[in-house]
Amino acid sequence: MAGGWASLGLLDELVAAVEDDFEWTLPTAVQDECIPLILGGGDVLASSETGSGKTAAFAIPILQLCHENKSAEIKHAAASLASSRNQAKASDKGNGGGDIGGNDRIVIKYEMSLSDRDKLISIDPSGCLVQCRDIKQWSGCRCTAGVTRHGDGSISKFCYECEIMDEGIVRVGFATADASLDLGTDEFGYGYGGTGVKVHRNKFVSYTTADGEKVSFTKGDVIGCMVDMGDEGSMSFCKNGQLVGKGEAFNLRFPGKKEEAFCLYPAISLKNAQCKLNFCGPFRYPFMEEDGYRPIASATLQTG
Repeated sequence: MAGGWASLGLLDELVAAVEDDFEWTLPTAVQDECIPLILGGGDVLASSETGSGKTAAFAIPILQLCHENKSAEIKHAAASLASSRNQAKASDKGNGGGDIGGNDRIVIKYEMSLSDRDKLISIDPSGCLVQCRDIKQWSGCRCTAGVTRHGDGSISKFCYECEIMDEGIVRVGFATADASLDLGTDEFGYGYGGTGVKVHRNKFVSYTTADGEKVSFTKGDVIGCMVDMGDEGSMSFCKNGQLVGKGEAFNLRFPGKKEEAFCLYPAISLKNAQCKLNFCGPFRYPFMEEDGYRPIASATLQTG
């Protein structure tokens, strides 16, 4: 093509990379033909000799498409946040109120993230029904939003429910954005597994009753996940409305100098399993709310 790389519809950054970094002056014939078709959304099958540039013919437009999709996702999230901010302002004005504490009350949507998940995880449009059908490999995902420590500690206790929908294995709990999606296998994830163990830093410890009996869970059980982000940070779980163990499963030691920036997201890992998450309430069992925990979806940019 007479215009070279720049005429194929590529981003300026990609054109600069291939011309300056790789020193590819002009696209090969297969690149010249395939790249515009792929960028246009076409299904492309190419056959050419070894060394003709087939890999780059597919890889370069894929990089651009990934970039464009991610950019669109970020713009959509920003637009949603802006819309929520405007709605919150309008609601405050309509109720004769103003900003509380000088901050807007922004409601955050809690759903399992389509971008922060392993490839074997399927999530339905509601963002609350999660499935993995691999029988050998653990796969995980994280929620789109989480809760942090609040400066004055006024609102610190949040919870959600996870209903086990079939006979597979589920691990449920909380994790930071930096944690492995294999929940509990590093210092940033905390999980309670269906085999009756609690997991943190890849240490699997039996989660037992006062009598020393493991508390496992399976199809039909509803697990409540509770986190207290107050000064004495802690995490605990309940099964079908009954507190598991002696109460606290994990004592949270908030890392780093800025403890308020430590954010925990609802997180799950599955193996050949399906579960349904409830972030909003009402909950199947009232135990958590009776103990002072609020649905995690009630957290806002002000309270959570």
